[in-house]
Amino acid sequence: MKKTLFLILSLVCSISYSQEFSPDFSEYDFAITPSISYISSASIQVNPYSDNPIERNSFADLSGGFGIGLSLKKKIFTKDLFVVVSSEYSRISDNNVTQFLFNGDEAVKVKLTETVWMIPIEVGVNYNLPKMTNNLNIYLGGGAGFYFGNRTRTINNVSTETFNQDIGFNLYILSGFEYFIGNKLSAGFEMKFRDAGFNVDSRFPFSSINVNGVSYALPRNYYSRVFMDGLKVGVNLNYYIF
Repeated sequence: MKKTLFLILSLVCSISYSQEFSPDFSEYDFAITPSISYISSASIQVNPYSDNPIERNSFADLSGGFGIGLSLKKKIFTKDLFVVVSSEYSRISDNNVTQFLFNGDEAVKVKLTETVWMIPIEVGVNYNLPKMTNNLNIYLGGGAGFYFGNRTRTINNVSTETFNQDIGFNLYILSGFEYFIGNKLSAGFEMKFRDAGFNVDSRFPFSSINVNGVSYALPRNYYSRVFMDGLKVGVNLNYYIF
């Protein structure tokens, strides 16, 4: 969190410093963009193919997490249109999830850790809005992506093992801005909205677990659908190679 605040403060300071630069965005055709981001939430559809409608519509909500990413963008057709290819690694780990375990008529409520991560490959276009100043560029964009990831549930240091992962496909929209802080270098902020999801088939390696000296049965199969569907906000640096 301290690193994120430091980067945001650096971005604000660099915007003030950049007043002496007045580049023209139309001069540049290709940029490479590293970024860090925060995803506000994720959700897990615990049993999407259950015959029971209550189980089928049961979701576990997770708190937010962070990610790092890299994108490439290339101008096409006009000076204000860019094609963008991007990827990232995003991870959310929530220690406040609970579950009931059973031993006959006896039940115990245990805390567990849900961890999900995702690596997408996204392709889209960004359109630069009319400029108020050469230093500032505001844009809108959208596209589609393939989403690959995993989910791990951990109870008393026993974690699920993954046997199959299905790649998901979905659309996204975004908005953002970038501000030149030097020759060929700009700092930016971006918000992305998407409903990225993928399926994971996992299970515990054991059929039971010991809690306070009592053995409780563990559900063996977890065929779940993971949605990294929270708002993604990020800061980035754009280096225009040419």
